[in-house]
Amino acid sequence: MIEIGPILMVGGLIFLSGSALVAFFWAVKDGQFRNLDKAPEVIFDDGEPVGVPTDRFPSKRKVSV
Repeated sequence: MIEIGPILMVGGLIFLSGSALVAFFWAVKDGQFRNLDKAPEVIFDDGEPVGVPTDRFPSKRKVSV
């Protein structure tokens, strides 16, 4: 009798590995890895320049009992 568990596990491993490789090669072909120094700065604009924190934590309020 053939056990189905190991076959499913190996098949799933091959499928996930293959899809990860396809996604990696697609990203390389699409140019996702060009200019890695500039990519993190894309989210910044004039309203929130690079290196200037604009987010603030709310002040701690004293809770009266």
